[in-house]
Amino acid sequence: MSELASLVERIAAWVTPLKLDAIPADARKVAKRCIIDLVGVSIAGAQRTQSRRMADYASRAYAPGTSTIFGSSAPLSPVGAALVNGSVGHVLDFDDTSYTGIMHGSTVVFPAALATAEAVGTDGRRLLEAFVAGSEVTYAIALLCGHGHYYKGWWSTATFGTLGAAAAAARALELSQRQTACALSLAGLQAGAQKAAFGTDAKPYLAGQAAAAGVESALLASAGHTAPRSALEGRYGFIQLLNDGVTDDDEIKRLGKLWRLVDPGIFFKQYPVCSAAHAAVEVTQRLLNTHGLAGDRITKVVCEVPPLVAA
Repeated sequence: MSELASLVERIAAWVTPLKLDAIPADARKVAKRCIIDLVGVSIAGAQRTQSRRMADYASRAYAPGTSTIFGSSAPLSPVGAALVNGSVGHVLDFDDTSYTGIMHGSTVVFPAALATAEAVGTDGRRLLEAFVAGSEVTYAIALLCGHGHYYKGWWSTATFGTLGAAAAAARALELSQRQTACALSLAGLQAGAQKAAFGTDAKPYLAGQAAAAGVESALLASAGHTAPRSALEGRYGFIQLLNDGVTDDDEIKRLGKLWRLVDPGIFFKQYPVCSAAHAAVEVTQRLLNTHGLAGDRITKVVCEVPPLVAA
């Protein structure tokens, strides 16, 4: 691939030919654990009122199809299924975390991969290929942009996840390299979720919307839709507008060489709280056990934390 190729073209050149045999065993193992973890929290999350509202809405707004809805026996079209499942997976906020961009990647990428894989009736090998492709693209773009994106107020789960969802859907649909680049471009043009959504039903909805946008971008690309080559690095593109022009495109060169599912890896929640609170929960539990204290004897807990946790 020429150095003059755009970022989406370079990403597409890696995604399109990706096969399961080219993915290291340790990366495949982490990917499977991500899927198992997400399905578990999705089954639990599907019982929430917000999830039932989302499923009811999608059943009216989208056509019936062959793509599974967690917690429902009525499958939908791939876009509708991705919307619901992406939201359901994050409604409890118990899903896995990647610190590449301070984000929840699996809840966006897997619903996109699953919805499109089911739509074309493919097998588990391609589903896993699609999930790994989408995850690695999500985390590579997160590293390309850095943490400033998150601190500025953008919600990286959805902004970066939209691109990963498009990559996953494109791989599941077996799009050509050109079509995959177009899908990534269409997804990048839509990314723009804000952290102002935190603490409301809008947060899981934005995860679902990112998954749905990725699927829709791939489906439009497969139908011949066009998009700009420079949607990421162009003058009015993703990197300039959402990341102040800051980029490290070496992260794209590392696709297939450094597997972000393994390094820096994925954090799986051991407690039903934000991952930023896990260290404090663990040390509190140790103190209670060490000193034989019951919770009702504690009047206040003071935690000294790094800036990331405080944010």
